[in-house]
Amino acid sequence: AALPPSTSAFGRACGATAMAYCVPLGAARRLNGRGEGQHTFRIRLYGFECDGMEMSGRSELFLKVDFAGFKAFRTDPARGGSEVRWHFEAGFQFSTDILDKLDCQALAVQCWGSGRLLGEAAVDLETVARGPCCFRLTLRDRERGAAVGTVKFTCVMKMRSPELTVTCRDLRLALRGGTPFAFGAARLQLSCSLAEAEGNQGGATALQLGASEDGFWPGPCSLSFDTTLADLLRAPSCEVLRFVVMDELGVSQGEAYLEFRSAFDASGSANGVPFCVPVIGDFSVGHQDQRQDPGSTVGELEGTLRYQNLPVYAQMVGGLCVDGQVEGGFVLIEGLPYPRCLEEPPLVWSDPADQQHQYFGFLLCLNSQVLEEAEIRDEDLKQCSEALEHVDPPRPWQVRQERGFR
Repeated sequence: AALPPSTSAFGRACGATAMAYCVPLGAARRLNGRGEGQHTFRIRLYGFECDGMEMSGRSELFLKVDFAGFKAFRTDPARGGSEVRWHFEAGFQFSTDILDKLDCQALAVQCWGSGRLLGEAAVDLETVARGPCCFRLTLRDRERGAAVGTVKFTCVMKMRSPELTVTCRDLRLALRGGTPFAFGAARLQLSCSLAEAEGNQGGATALQLGASEDGFWPGPCSLSFDTTLADLLRAPSCEVLRFVVMDELGVSQGEAYLEFRSAFDASGSANGVPFCVPVIGDFSVGHQDQRQDPGSTVGELEGTLRYQNLPVYAQMVGGLCVDGQVEGGFVLIEGLPYPRCLEEPPLVWSDPADQQHQYFGFLLCLNSQVLEEAEIRDEDLKQCSEALEHVDPPRPWQVRQERGFR
């Protein structure tokens, strides 16, 4: 059942019309039925809690949660004073064919107690789909509009692509030093870690590319699978394309891995993204004079990778949505749409494991020639010298002046 119409705080919060909000569940299913142009999201709701409520410890509160009239839930009653938590979790799929009107639909939450509505809040679905997954919304009295408390929760909203396709072209295998293949013609096997982990839903598990004497496969060769951008580009457990190099008999001679995060283009350009990855393995089985150590880098595999049927939206990494305004957070990958409330694009998220260690130091003194070439004046040196008198460097750092320098 749908919650009350948009004359409530819900309607004021999200700017929705009564028609956009009060769609019966059956009608919503007919509107968002299967067909061309359909967009599907994986939804997970959990972590609901309220605070700031002026209720006694014996009061029983419960929440009504409505997801755009598509799904409605009611939590079990929970006792608490100013802070109440519910062990409620829900997961479902939400479908719509009006992606550009998500800002007219909303996720609404109502808090009930003592047989009456205490307060309600809402956030539009476009902000949910583009912004952070963590929310803190002000619950307001329907009649007076006054704040009566806050509700916190998490809503994970992942846009699916049932047939996300990656296509490789112009694959070229080269050994170090340009040495010929010791095992004759080479074969390639191409697979995706994501498709393998999810039971091969939506496409082939692996592609077998025919034998090549010169180590070149023009393609195209494609793999399709059902996934989301958040899953495809996640870290640190990165999803990869796996290339297995085999000899004419199908015996594995080496492997190469391409992380999707390192070769991704949100626009899905027809030109594709060029890549070059090392090949690890032993390419000289049976040839003692040319044998490499197992696990060593023995060559490279290069080519281009193109994406098709990419999801349009992905939620931000980190951050918090407070009453429709986003605080902190990063976009998952460059080029993705971000919440309209932000005037500037958020920074692009990067895996902390990929960030190089940064080292800091101070240039305390230079010789005269260097100072002149850098156009550093005597007054600049005086200011620097005075500033250094207030520096107490940690061990084993020292501040000192060498002879021949000033």
